Amino acid sequence: MCNDCADIGEPYTTGDNAHVWNGQLWLWLDWQKSRLFHVNVLKLVTSPLIEKVSVIYHVDGKEIVDIVFKGAGTGQLDESMTVITEFFSCK
Repeated sequence: MCNDCADIGEPYTTGDNAHVWNGQLWLWLDWQKSRLFHVNVLKLVTSPLIEKVSVIYHVDGKEIVDIVFKGAGTGQLDESMTVITEFFSCK
């Protein structure tokens, strides 16, 4: 529940005020997975269940893959997780 919903005591789940939050996943990949990710990322971002994919570069030199996807509020969490896990399980 977002802060606005908490203020009124209930979530906006119906009508004109309905809203949902996307899911977000941060991943720290080893160098092999990172290389495969960069080569194949367009396969992931073409899914309608994926909202945004970014790479964040940490001060210690590590890459953080940031994936924003259709979350639980959309009823598509399981499908989104399937897309993401299948993408990263490819060899």
